Amino acid sequence: MLPALQTILCCLSLLLLPLVQGYKPLSDQTLQSLPAAGADFDIKSGKILAPILIPRVPGTPGSLAVRQHLVSWFQTNLPKWTITFQNSTATTPATGTKQVPFINIIITRDPPWTSVGDVGRLAVVAHYDSKLEPAGFIGATDSAAPVAMIMHAARSVDEALTSKWEAMKKDGSSGLEEEKGVQLLFLDGEEAFVSWTATDSLYGARYVFLRNCASCEIELIWMYAGLWQRNGKDNHMKLYRPILTPSPPYPYFSSSTCSAQRIPGYRHTSRRHTGHTRDSQVSRRGWANWGY
Repeated sequence: MLPALQTILCCLSLLLLPLVQGYKPLSDQTLQSLPAAGADFDIKSGKILAPILIPRVPGTPGSLAVRQHLVSWFQTNLPKWTITFQNSTATTPATGTKQVPFINIIITRDPPWTSVGDVGRLAVVAHYDSKLEPAGFIGATDSAAPVAMIMHAARSVDEALTSKWEAMKKDGSSGLEEEKGVQLLFLDGEEAFVSWTATDSLYGARYVFLRNCASCEIELIWMYAGLWQRNGKDNHMKLYRPILTPSPPYPYFSSSTCSAQRIPGYRHTSRRHTGHTRDSQVSRRGWANWGY
């Protein structure tokens, strides 16, 4: 199984664990028990991955086709997940005064008894667009494969989430602790149209910040293919960093001041980090903090 997929599945599986304190290494048995995607990841016929492996520049038919694939797949396979869209437009250096549409897809699964604003969420993020140049560029690893991994991970934990929440309703434990859900963000317009600058990149991600900042709902720490936690009660977010090492800093946006600061970014340095993921220690104090 792809190491990145193992990381996502491990993070999501922590939603199903009881709230206990302490640290425990991930065993080989745990990693081996994670479900594999199998034929769904075939690059030519896979029902999850293959439809994403096309050029999908924002505002083009390819982008629309991938967006329709995501929506249709979730409606068919995970009907209990709620699908919403964030629509925005912006000019780019490549299109002049023409407004290019950017459409973020936000897919959420919360405990059924919760109200909006009363639930913390583990957010899993990837962008689904591809670069304008060179012509025909697909962007298989950046970021078609991560999108497919997230789809598969959501399907893998869906039944367990349903069982957990049904059991909580039966035993009367619902509402006693902070409620936790899952939010998937498939962002549009991550890639630069000409060259990477503060204004020619992260179109969809910047709109997420501006929209949330306007209502002061959350603090957002943006990282490429990042994982973060939203706490619905005190609007605090904690960054998840699986076996990562420092890289150039990424923007940090604080909703309390609506201003941008700089924090260190982190990236994988090796494709062979599965063993390190196994050996990393996981805090099970409500949410997981990957050891770093």
